[in-house]
Amino acid sequence: GINCLECSKYECNKCKPSLLLQDGQCASECKENFFPDKHAGICYYNIYDPILTIVGPIMATFDSPFPLNGSAIHVLDPDTPLNRLSLAFLETPSNGIIYKVDNGINKEINKGESVSLKEMKEGKIFFQHSPKRSFYGEMKLEAFDGQLYSGAEIVPINIVSQYPTRIVANTPLIIKKGKTKIISSKELTLYDEDNMEDVLISMLTKPKYGNWTINGEAKTVFRIEDLIEGKVLYTHNIATNDSLETTLFQATDGHNIMNFAFRIYIVDDEKSVPVLFKNQGARVISGKKVQLTPDVLQASDVDSDDKNLVFTLLPVIQNPGQGRVVLVIPLPPAPDGFYNDGWTQMDDSHLLRPAT
Repeated sequence: GINCLECSKYECNKCKPSLLLQDGQCASECKENFFPDKHAGICYYNIYDPILTIVGPIMATFDSPFPLNGSAIHVLDPDTPLNRLSLAFLETPSNGIIYKVDNGINKEINKGESVSLKEMKEGKIFFQHSPKRSFYGEMKLEAFDGQLYSGAEIVPINIVSQYPTRIVANTPLIIKKGKTKIISSKELTLYDEDNMEDVLISMLTKPKYGNWTINGEAKTVFRIEDLIEGKVLYTHNIATNDSLETTLFQATDGHNIMNFAFRIYIVDDEKSVPVLFKNQGARVISGKKVQLTPDVLQASDVDSDDKNLVFTLLPVIQNPGQGRVVLVIPLPPAPDGFYNDGWTQMDDSHLLRPAT
């Protein structure tokens, strides 16, 4: 007919731009159960809604792009082929971005925009976690076949941490009976390289002689931020003759788990004495020397600066029995005065003096 631009012997294959091809004929509008694809100039049969199924959460690796594919998102439509289906982003990811790679150029997909299912299957659509965002997020999608929509679905997004939480400091708290004290960074410091804000610290065992509070409330779970801001406190409020309280904690970033014990030394207000909380001992090869560091021997006091604590050898004679404890300092520019005070040359760069 006059409205057909391309035809075979029995039917039209392409109509004029203002008309639509349906069943080999050109028409101004589509029949019932057909919808017009004006870009292609064709009426497509369409009675079934697309079905959007979320197979599981997106499990992306920290700092790496994750291709959106059938591993997490599946779309089925009985009467619409793959190349005519698309995904609409009703809500973009709360902890990252979606982008499309087209001819080597990355284009971010914004809220309300769509991508074709064909592009997704070809590996052109990616999720990228945003720095400083949570490791747990979600986005909302809807499938579309050109006319009909699926229901909206929430897609969970989990970022896999590559770096477990580690303990930087775990020094016992020393507290007087009946008192309350903040757990400072001196006592407990935790660090997580890629997931600090999502680390949860849970109390696995309750204290016997007191209670923990977080920001003034009796809680059993807190975050690293609470420690940094001085919101985690221990109160001793149960009479006891025991001087040691131990609480077991668990730290997790959602993927890695670490258990650790935190010790509390309870001292009498009227008979406060320094607490020796680290006495590991040291191995030394015969004829050699080993340095005594705070990792080997350490004490603290509830009401004195730890720098002022003095260790004394008891007894003074033949202690230790198979060696000697000495103080070592770098060789000063003018060492003559030190020699008169009992210091002797240990090597080219150090002086030593027997410790008492």
